[in-house]
Amino acid sequence: MTDEDAGVDTCDRARWPRRAVLAGLAGAGLAATAGVADRIAPPGAAPPERDLADVRRTAERPADAAGFASRDESYARSAGPIERASAVRQPAPAPAPAPTPGPEFPTAAAAAAATEVTVATILDPADPVVHLLRRTTFGPTPELVAMVHAVGIDAWLESQLAPGTIPDPEADAIWAAFPLASADPPTIRASVERARWDAMNDHSTATMARQVWSNRQLFEVMVDFWANHLNVPTPGPGGWDVGPAYQNDVIRRHALGTFSDMLVDAVRHPALLRYLTAAQSTKESVNENLGRELLELHTVGVASGYTEDDVRNSAYILTGRTVLGRDAGDDESTFRYDPDKHWVGPVTVLDFHHDNSTA
Repeated sequence: MTDEDAGVDTCDRARWPRRAVLAGLAGAGLAATAGVADRIAPPGAAPPERDLADVRRTAERPADAAGFASRDESYARSAGPIERASAVRQPAPAPAPAPTPGPEFPTAAAAAAATEVTVATILDPADPVVHLLRRTTFGPTPELVAMVHAVGIDAWLESQLAPGTIPDPEADAIWAAFPLASADPPTIRASVERARWDAMNDHSTATMARQVWSNRQLFEVMVDFWANHLNVPTPGPGGWDVGPAYQNDVIRRHALGTFSDMLVDAVRHPALLRYLTAAQSTKESVNENLGRELLELHTVGVASGYTEDDVRNSAYILTGRTVLGRDAGDDESTFRYDPDKHWVGPVTVLDFHHDNSTA
């Protein structure tokens, strides 16, 4: 992909606030950070006299490689042997017994009624309906609050979990006003100048309109959440013709479906493969970006104990995934698996093993 195909834009789109997502993830992130700090400098002990470069060189686990930025630097190697102090994997600690499954409350309404807000807030916590709508919508309106009070929390949530049954004329009309937002890649290539961001800009605007006016608010919140989790910036580099299709066919399609289905489709989509430069990864020059993000961000996370070897092996497994170029004619920008580019040899990622003996 050339710089021209990637496109250039001097104005980045401001992201919509994700307070609910950030609030939910903050605790996990802080806990993980605290665990890293404990391993590097235990409480009560003087920190070792080692510079950051030394930490990067000797850490065997991504979780021990200082902060997020340095961890990415340390483990995003495109080619060459892995240097590490020891090749012996330390056994993972025995997992804690799984809790007995079962809801704490019989219904969402019962949970809301029993919830007590114990932190300082400028918001009025007295109404559980408003509390719910701040987290499951892009903002409660007086009309929406009145409706949920009338039908009840449980009935409203049940209807929101079946978005196809909810009439949405205003949002549908606004979406239709931006035809490139739902166009497939061949239509976009036939409609706009190569590498222009018209279709991605249309999709961005139409998506925000749906967030504001849609009656399917919970669905739109989940679309926004998954678009963040399996992030491909739209607008963004490499997505001029395939970005809208990624958002529509992967994120929106699976927003209330199963994560495994969404992940498989994402990692086979040209937009993600371009964005993480995975389409350029070959057996001769392995690019670790997608292999690392699958482990660190998309699935198990650094707390799982994966190592630099696991990152490398994850990248080996993914070699051969390509995106067809301009010489493919009508098939341009489609996903293909090219066995000639696939790295062959035994692979191990955490508890997964495979002989990977053929391309």
